[in-house]
Amino acid sequence: MNARILWIHGWGMSSGIFAHAVRRLEGFEHHFVSFADCAKPEQLLPAVLGKLRERSGPWTVIGWSMGAMLALESLFAAAVDVHPECGNAETRKNSEVQIDSLIVIAGTLGFASADRMKGWPPRVLERMKKQLAGERPEAVLEAFKRSMFSPEEIASQPDRIETAAACPADFGSEGLQAGLDYLLRTDLASRWDHWFKRDAVWPGRLRWIHGEQDAICPVGAVPELPDRNRIIFPGTGHAPFLTREAEFIHYIKEFLQ
Repeated sequence: MNARILWIHGWGMSSGIFAHAVRRLEGFEHHFVSFADCAKPEQLLPAVLGKLRERSGPWTVIGWSMGAMLALESLFAAAVDVHPECGNAETRKNSEVQIDSLIVIAGTLGFASADRMKGWPPRVLERMKKQLAGERPEAVLEAFKRSMFSPEEIASQPDRIETAAACPADFGSEGLQAGLDYLLRTDLASRWDHWFKRDAVWPGRLRWIHGEQDAICPVGAVPELPDRNRIIFPGTGHAPFLTREAEFIHYIKEFLQ
């Protein structure tokens, strides 16, 4: 059976942002998450886990930006040791999810941070929430999408900038607010540390891909990892699967073979 991939997109976007990459990854079974029905932060992770439960057997999960955080949360949920006699029904269902490998793109363990080298100040996210409730919410998305790219990428790859600009959001107005609340509240650092120490085998099935000039999830947010697990693209912003497509596809295929 071909490898089964679940793609999880980031805030303010939709799975259409992956269209270029997916077309070049023939021979894989591709699946996508929708957040269209999510109106609260608590509904985002269940949307991912529900998709993973639709099919039994191993998954490769590729998460980008906020989707990377949700991919990591899904891994942690599935990795919990559960005995038949303990745990609630939801926990037992999560333990049935089999994530065989994980690719993090432009991810972070905590989006909101007072340290601008590691994340965005919470006040910026709060301001975005207010602007979304204003007269021109589309301006928030336009500014966010432009900030995804480095100055070099903006100058040299206008077609890929346009690809991002034209990508619709599959979040409703409440979903956009919920996504910002998720980014404000979620801190995965302690769960990451517990998981990384607990499962010495798993790091071999993890690849973290990041742009050196990512202004949304700064490269300083990348946790300490062995070199074999980490790929940093120089001169690259928040969407390396768009602006470094050939190299991105090469590393994905190499990892999944």
